[in-house]
Amino acid sequence: MNDTDPRQAAWQLAADGVAAGLPIPEHTTIGDSAHNPGQVTLHLRDNDAEAVERWAAWLDLPAPEMTLSPIASKLHTSGWFRPYEARTTRHPSTGHHVVVKTYVSVPAPADVEAVAR
Repeated sequence: MNDTDPRQAAWQLAADGVAAGLPIPEHTTIGDSAHNPGQVTLHLRDNDAEAVERWAAWLDLPAPEMTLSPIASKLHTSGWFRPYEARTTRHPSTGHHVVVKTYVSVPAPADVEAVAR
């Protein structure tokens, strides 16, 4: 049985990736019993699909893909984005689900543009 605290394993995973020359995550979310239990998310700089691809390859995750429908940015009234992410369940290094993601700017959906005209 592995006695390593899962939070410690998650931080070690991020530190090992950075030590291997991968981009430093903007922030890292480690699940707890209240929110996203058992999930580690490495949030990379916005619009940095290459960073997600590099982390995914290093972690041996499935190929990244766009997820969800376009989402309106609450910070910028004209901006839209979609998550670009790779994920796996029960990563051997942490025992957690591991997600590596960025938010990619995308055009507004056609139905929103039609309403704006």
